[in-house]
Amino acid sequence: MCREHLIKGSRHCLRINSSLAIEEINKVPNLIWLCTNCFDIIREGVVPNSTNPKIKSRILKYLKKTNSFS
Repeated sequence: MCREHLIKGSRHCLRINSSLAIEEINKVPNLIWLCTNCFDIIREGVVPNSTNPKIKSRILKYLKKTNSFS
């Protein structure tokens, strides 16, 4: 999302579409790696106003695609 370099221990992997069949759900095209900060924002579902507009747009697009945004 933010294009930060992902470092072991401070990165998280999420599924883009969690309703896929078992043989597709954990395939690379359905996975996204996030830094801890982006992961926390997505987990909370609230994007701080201070977030860079490009990053905010990517996060909101992901949340909408995954129906995580209420």
